[in-house]
Amino acid sequence: MRFALEGRKVIVFGATGRVGETVCEILATQGADIGVHCNRGRDKADMVAERVRTLGRKAVVIQGNAADEEDVQRCVREACDFLGRIDGVVNLIHRDKEFEPCKVSDMSWKDWEPHVEAMKAHFHICKAVIPYMRKQRYGRVVYLSGGLSCRFFEGCAPFSAVKAGMNAFSKTAALEEGRYNITINTVAPGKIAAPGKNLGRDWEGLEKKQLRANPLGRFASPEDVAYAIMVFLIPENGYLTGQTIFAAGGEIMPMP
Repeated sequence: MRFALEGRKVIVFGATGRVGETVCEILATQGADIGVHCNRGRDKADMVAERVRTLGRKAVVIQGNAADEEDVQRCVREACDFLGRIDGVVNLIHRDKEFEPCKVSDMSWKDWEPHVEAMKAHFHICKAVIPYMRKQRYGRVVYLSGGLSCRFFEGCAPFSAVKAGMNAFSKTAALEEGRYNITINTVAPGKIAAPGKNLGRDWEGLEKKQLRANPLGRFASPEDVAYAIMVFLIPENGYLTGQTIFAAGGEIMPMP
């Protein structure tokens, strides 16, 4: 499929992360103009935006802290002013990059704080874009969740709790906004490959367990995740809402 998003305007929050650059590039290849969001990584965001432009699409960098409501409102306003409208929003923001597995009996509330902060960003983004989408009676919102939202490993309680909460939040928002032709869905990857990254012993054990359970015998690539996200952005897929795609190579097969 080529140019499935021709002329669409999409904001990608967390565009400078491990998956974000690939998402922006694939959406641009499919014809979308992109609002490239970053918090601190402005140089990387400029590089991503320039890559989008080399693919023949428009791009604007918007910089702000998604956990701050006023910052998010400003970012969305700047993107809309540049792009002209907002057809889709992809939220890839993670505040949990540095966490290590820790059992509930050994953790403190500080272990929860980065995950709860991420949930704050998810809420602010959704609240900021809905008025634009309601006005035009069209919108596609896609959140990046995780396989740990429905299958569980020791030491990952805060991550799993917030990702499961995000899934529930998205489904509830989908119920509320469907009357405005706004769809809200999630993509929940299993493990995303991170070549060359040194992991602690706990993570290595978890990864081996995941890989043994994966029918395809490999972890997800950023491209795998990006194409799953694109499914929910395609205009013709407007009957999909309140859904979760587990982009996990068959490792996660929840009952329908």
